Order: sequence, then structure tokens, then C-alpha cells
Amino acid sequence: MSKHIPQDTNLPLTIDRNFITTRFTKVYTEIEAAECLRVSRITLQRIRLRGEIAFSRVGGSRVVYTSKNLTDYLATREQAAFR
Repeated sequence: MSKHIPQDTNLPLTIDRNFITTRFTKVYTEIEAAECLRVSRITLQRIRLRGEIAFSRVGGSRVVYTSKNLTDYLATREQAAFR
């Protein structure tokens, strides 16, 4: 028994850049994230090991950060500075 899949003929022919930036988050390697935060890679590793910044593991051992991880970390540092 085959299922009928309707085909939408009104699909856009171009990619909406706003859709991509809102749906897909930029992923940073450890070196790129350290550069964004303007700290050394070792300092970023220490921050991660203290549990101060969220991260993800890709492929078992590779650590990556999303732009949300970086902005959330910066927001906590800003709040800590003004307490």
C-alpha cells in the first residue's frame, strides 16, 4: 500500500536567510569560541571545567559551543560584575 504524498507547488525557489539564522545556530569550535570571548583556549577550557559555560560534544570528544552558549555565559559575567 503506497502513501500519497502531496506536493506543494508553491515552494520558494530561494533560501530565506532569516529562516537560516533563526532556525540554525552557529556552532563554534573551541578555538573560535575562545576568540569570540577574547580569552585563550586554556582559559576557556578552565571555564568549561568549572561548569560556567554550556557546551556540546560532537563525535565523542570534540567540544563545540553555540552562539547561545557564548551569549548566556557573557550575560552571567555581566550580572556577576554588577552584584
